[in-house]
Amino acid sequence: MERIRKIFENRFFILALQAIFSLATAVAAIFYIQASVIVIRAWKIALIDLTFCLSAAVLFMLCYAVKAPELRFPIALLYFFMGAAIFAAIFFPVQAILKESVNATVAATAGISIALAFVLGCLLYQIFPSMFRHKRWESILVAGILLIVQVGSLFLAFGRLPQGWAFKKFSNVTVSFETASAEELALTEAEKALNKAWYEENVLHAVEKGKAPAFDFSLGGKTLSESLSDWTVAYGSDRLYADGVESTQYLTNAKTGVEARVVSVCYDATATFEWTVYLKNKGEARSDTVSDFYALRAALEISSPTLYFSGGSYEKNDDFALYSKKLTKRTLSFDMADGRTSSLYLPFFNVKGDTLGATVGIGWSGSWKADFAGKKETSVSVSQLELEGYLEPEEEIRSPLVSLHFYTGNPLKGFNEFRRRVKDSLPEGYGPISTCFFVGAEGQDDTNNATEQGALEILSAFKDLGIADALDYAWFDAGWYDTKGIGHWNQAVGDWDVDKTKYPNGFAPVTNALHAEDVGFLLWYEPERIPKASNLYKEYAGKEGCESWLLYAPNDAETNCLWNFGDQAALDFMCKRIASSLKELNVDYYRQDFNINPGDFWKEADKTLYGGRKGFAENKYVVGEYYFLDYLTREIPGLLIDNCASGGRRLDLEMARRSIPLWRSDYNCYDNEDLSDACQYQTYGLSLWLPYSSGGHLFEDDVYDYRSHLGAVLFSLNQKVLEGSEDYLKNFRDYQRIKNYFDKQYYPLTPCTTSDKQPVALQFGDEKEGVILLYAREKIEEGTYTFRMNGLSAEKTYALRYIEGEAITQKNGQALLADGFSLSLEKRTAYIILYGETK
Repeated sequence: MERIRKIFENRFFILALQAIFSLATAVAAIFYIQASVIVIRAWKIALIDLTFCLSAAVLFMLCYAVKAPELRFPIALLYFFMGAAIFAAIFFPVQAILKESVNATVAATAGISIALAFVLGCLLYQIFPSMFRHKRWESILVAGILLIVQVGSLFLAFGRLPQGWAFKKFSNVTVSFETASAEELALTEAEKALNKAWYEENVLHAVEKGKAPAFDFSLGGKTLSESLSDWTVAYGSDRLYADGVESTQYLTNAKTGVEARVVSVCYDATATFEWTVYLKNKGEARSDTVSDFYALRAALEISSPTLYFSGGSYEKNDDFALYSKKLTKRTLSFDMADGRTSSLYLPFFNVKGDTLGATVGIGWSGSWKADFAGKKETSVSVSQLELEGYLEPEEEIRSPLVSLHFYTGNPLKGFNEFRRRVKDSLPEGYGPISTCFFVGAEGQDDTNNATEQGALEILSAFKDLGIADALDYAWFDAGWYDTKGIGHWNQAVGDWDVDKTKYPNGFAPVTNALHAEDVGFLLWYEPERIPKASNLYKEYAGKEGCESWLLYAPNDAETNCLWNFGDQAALDFMCKRIASSLKELNVDYYRQDFNINPGDFWKEADKTLYGGRKGFAENKYVVGEYYFLDYLTREIPGLLIDNCASGGRRLDLEMARRSIPLWRSDYNCYDNEDLSDACQYQTYGLSLWLPYSSGGHLFEDDVYDYRSHLGAVLFSLNQKVLEGSEDYLKNFRDYQRIKNYFDKQYYPLTPCTTSDKQPVALQFGDEKEGVILLYAREKIEEGTYTFRMNGLSAEKTYALRYIEGEAITQKNGQALLADGFSLSLEKRTAYIILYGETK
């Protein structure tokens, strides 16, 4: 005991303990976000929590040790346990409350703040006496270093949040691409053969040949790849499509009674293949536990890989930003937040190596996860974020859809083949369109026009101005239904009765007038979020036989429920309800919104409806979502679907073959100073993956604003049409001249960031003709800039001119690829440049 006392009386030992445990807390804090929010690992969370508690206990004990004239070990031990108890009493309840009432991200940030604040308080209590009374230089030095470390770790920890500053700092956001000719970017027969061979060897016939397939799962702790001999293989009849063949293989395990059905398609035109794995219990008893269910788990022969990926839509000025990152052996993980598919990242990736590259697409409208790592080869895995549990007899679950395409050469080839496959997967009827916001939600337009008379006046204005033929769809947003007795539009959803004070004759007079001018009717719905103020909730909450129709979450207990698309009876009810409304109102374009984070609802339903089986409520729900949309299009042939979800937060391959996002970011709902630049950024980033999207500018004032949100879908405001602004009308006419270029090839000619000091140039079209959108932002240095083009035929000659008609230059393709063209740019000016082959 005497020896221990002497050790503790040594001030250098005290300084060492202070340094070790404060540094341990700082390091643990930095990794806490990763472990508890981004890639959830219980053992890592437990280890970090233990580190926090141990550090708090030791540093609290040192508060006694540095002050006691004579150390008494029992008292020091008491302080140790007191410190641990005090910290735990604060840290764990706060974490639990915030996880339940808010979300895991807020809980994690609060936990980090508590841990660092506790440690910092102990350090200051211990060190200040030495600094100001004893003036010991070593204490002052250690104090300064530890204070910097603690504050630095706080910033770094918060910066590690998905899309935080540290994430952006260590990812390249100034992405540029080498130029390539149309011939170099063309899909080759060798690439088609490579893709077909990989597909057949690793997906279609892998298990049959005794090889681990590109997908995997575990049953009772035994993975498919480890137990291939336990599985027999059979094949169903192929289905032929215009550009591909769908195959079905059945993997049966007699020992478990579980059948794996793998539905896969290989598309010839884009040399792309995809698959989905379904697991079904064909036995008479509960199956063993299913876990580690990977839609994709494979090593790709891509060496020295660089990964291209995009941020999601999280209501910021850099929504859909493109990043690139050099992969290493350390795993780089991606997922979503709160069940929102694309709020943090798009589930689309392009990995490019020394010679070979590959695009990876994910179709899962829920919580997905993707891991990448590589040096000599690239390992990739894709799965639902969390899924573990037994299967009841005849119960079925599925994996996310995975799409894969290998290419050689320029990464732009991979991006454009990905875009082409998305375009080809959409039903007939989708394409470049012009829309007008006849009626908006939340006061985002002149609400006096939110009536039958107002709608007819807007249409009349289009006719009088001679641009009715340029309008494809009239857009009627939220609030068209009766909100009597409820008040706000967002609390009355679910009650889809037309508000007769606004539309006394229903929508019939409006739709008849629109259709007479060949203008479609686009109408907003939100079928999944059920406010507790709504009549639908009051009718079905607690109703006998409907107990599982509504899902609840602790953090939304007072406001909203989620209609359970995972319950077949509830799903059938909503299918018929919405289809009936769409038919009755003669809707041409169904706009589906989703203003709720479903993650906590699904987790709660796992407990209440699925016996604690993790991820099952989500799996059933997401499958139900696809059933719902497919039902609508079967019932209403030709119906088109807009996928909103609070502006671009439900984008994935499954939704991309059923819908397009007409409102891609809610950042555009607000009068932000940089909104025009943000619209350009959205077009730049999202167009790499999806051929169709729109992000309207609700506060546009001039030509720069109008042109900043040009793209495959033109969004316009009724006020501007009613005002008859000549510049605005010219923008309408200009769009008609260029709209058919936007769903062809896409090449970013410059990097794009949030900086307003650099120009941004985007090229849409093909090797024959197209358009370049060129934005000279607010603070660029005026002068001459040169831009190299892409995707042209090297031997052909091209003429470039402004859309107004003035010629810019005429050069052969090779010169435009290598040397480019030059323009003198003026600040805050948007240029539309047409290019085409000369005859």
